[in-house]
Amino acid sequence: LPQRQRPELPMLLGLLHLLPLASCHGLAAAHRLRGGAALTLPPLVGAYQSALAAAPITTNVLSAASLSVLADGMAQAVERRGSWDVSRAAWISAWGASVSGLMLFFWFRLLARLFPLAASSTA
Repeated sequence: LPQRQRPELPMLLGLLHLLPLASCHGLAAAHRLRGGAALTLPPLVGAYQSALAAAPITTNVLSAASLSVLADGMAQAVERRGSWDVSRAAWISAWGASVSGLMLFFWFRLLARLFPLAASSTA
């Protein structure tokens, strides 16, 4: 890798602080803490919560696929290997949808059933 930093990299790294806030509660808290800094998150959070309540599996799968494509797009922008690799993005999207969206949905449900007190723990 070259010694100098690409101009896009600091901007992309600046967005990484939003990734741990994937839960709707985290987004609402981030909005309150930042004072609404040019983001109108409460309507988005409400829409996301409604979608989760109406169709949790579909919402999780689509969210995971979207976040996977976004992350791969940022990685491809940093790599700059010519044009955007659509087949790579499609595989990343399929992987994100199936593993992060579908399998982890059922995994966390299983964990919640096996360890019911952990869901209400404040630790």
